Amino acid sequence: MSHQLSLNSAAIRSEPSHRSEMVNQLLFGESFTVLEESGSWSKIRSNHDAYTGWMETTIVQSSPQESYIQDRILTTTFYSDRLNTLLSPGSFIDKNDPESLSCHFPNSEITISEALNLISKNFLNVPYLWGGRTVFGVDCSGLSQLFLRFCGLHIMRDASEQSDMGFTIPFEELKLGDLLFFHNDKYKIVHVAIVFSATQLIHASGKVHLANFDQKGIYIHSNSYTHNFAFAKRLLNTI
Repeated sequence: MSHQLSLNSAAIRSEPSHRSEMVNQLLFGESFTVLEESGSWSKIRSNHDAYTGWMETTIVQSSPQESYIQDRILTTTFYSDRLNTLLSPGSFIDKNDPESLSCHFPNSEITISEALNLISKNFLNVPYLWGGRTVFGVDCSGLSQLFLRFCGLHIMRDASEQSDMGFTIPFEELKLGDLLFFHNDKYKIVHVAIVFSATQLIHASGKVHLANFDQKGIYIHSNSYTHNFAFAKRLLNTI
């Protein structure tokens, strides 16, 4: 059974417990499917990226089973008779229900440069939060997922999954909006960033910020690298 989230965001946990770590967040209007129930928890799968996890059943019960038409949205306030709630970038809203929600929908497609500007405007200095996807906390792959959503492309949730998408780009052919992937000492993909300019990227590490990079990785100053570069991928040409 498919639902659309009616809260501004909801925590998705690895196990059916408040003590379990948050591994993801759903945003307002995103659809999900209930897979099973365990006590006061429901195991769900997000329909846009097939990510699974546990959500409180009370949240499921408050989420309508109506069809929403998706569109990109910047941070704004959702009004109702009893509720004002902040919507985070990337939320989905119902374009066919003007009586309950007033908003502006741009007619033109967003460009890569515009999407990068929106990401920097809304997320710079936002603290890193494992599993986060909102302006109150975001992780590296949540940031890249939201950036590409602004561009009209839905991608997988985790950096390792995102690294399997698109096609590999030689370092010297990088363009704005390409994704940069980084590995740990065991050569496992553990981080993703977005090309922001010829010499800088934007990523979530500690907080969302711009950083310098080269073919070796992300560096603070010469010979001081924080992340080891693995490869780059281009996804936007696959739309």
